[in-house]
Amino acid sequence: MHSGHTRRPFVDTGFMIEVKNMKGIVLAAGYGKRLGSITQILPKPLLPINGKPIIELIIEKLKTAGIEEIGINLYYKADLIKSALKDIPGLYLVVERYLSGTGGALLNFRDFVSDDFLLHNCDVLSNVDLKKVIQQHKIHAPLATVVLVKNQATNRVRIRKYRITKFYKKRMPDCYTYAGIAVISKKIFKYFPDDKKIFSLPEIFNLALEKGELLYPYITCDFWCDIGTPKVFKTLTGKLKNLVTKVSEPQQCQHGMP
Repeated sequence: MHSGHTRRPFVDTGFMIEVKNMKGIVLAAGYGKRLGSITQILPKPLLPINGKPIIELIIEKLKTAGIEEIGINLYYKADLIKSALKDIPGLYLVVERYLSGTGGALLNFRDFVSDDFLLHNCDVLSNVDLKKVIQQHKIHAPLATVVLVKNQATNRVRIRKYRITKFYKKRMPDCYTYAGIAVISKKIFKYFPDDKKIFSLPEIFNLALEKGELLYPYITCDFWCDIGTPKVFKTLTGKLKNLVTKVSEPQQCQHGMP
């Protein structure tokens, strides 16, 4: 779990770019095995935080940022999740035949997105201001703007001279953690393998980097947590109010490009 506050982003144009027609994708297919018996009855996306399923909090967060059409991939206990979301407008649900990884899952949405899109994992909650992430991406127009945090157990992303240079499979010194949030250009699909259907998004990012594409970091000290263990889930339950939609007031921690 990671917490803190932010000050003005690295790029401050004095105005906020309006989000128009950007679509979102939420990855929600996994088993949630690290949560043990908690997810044997309810899948992770339906676990309640302050009485509301995690996936609904994520959907609200995206819609607050101006994203009205959201694609969601499902697999484990998909029928339960579909039933819970049936009355929410603007959702495009895809039930996978098999778990295809954080990269392979995006193949389900190749025709759904038409331009840049915002990707959000369903197992992270944060106070990250998605509008500012989108703003940075629109100003610089890299292949992807990737939200990063410091989390000692999972720091695997290397940065050099304001650019992401490498995603590692293991924890490395002087690195950052991918926060499970990114704004990505549709051009990313040209780097997807023709002969594989199961692969991770960091694999694709590394391939794109090797081809000379730019990936920009959006480093934040906003509150962020990965709801991956029973301890974290129990800590969050009943203790967070307006976490996902509230934006921190500017304070002491740099956020944006380093």
